[in-house]
Amino acid sequence: MRAKFDVTNNGVTLSYDLDGVRVERFFTCPPDGGYVREFTGQHWTQPCEALATRGSTLLCNSREHLPALIRSEYRAMIRNQNLYL
Repeated sequence: MRAKFDVTNNGVTLSYDLDGVRVERFFTCPPDGGYVREFTGQHWTQPCEALATRGSTLLCNSREHLPALIRSEYRAMIRNQNLYL
């Protein structure tokens, strides 16, 4: 699962392979910090720890810190998936 992180002024796009399919996810937060939001292509959601759909909602101190947070949560997601294989 090779990941790519594209950082812009608006947020972070995370791309990775999952079961032979390329997944692309876009994350953002308010410039001065707050809840992290993910655009699913149709609507905005609030991702949780390990980029899951349930659990503790992600908070970020500022948009400047968002890339590091998404990288960290991506690694947690990979660890969680390896536990269940």
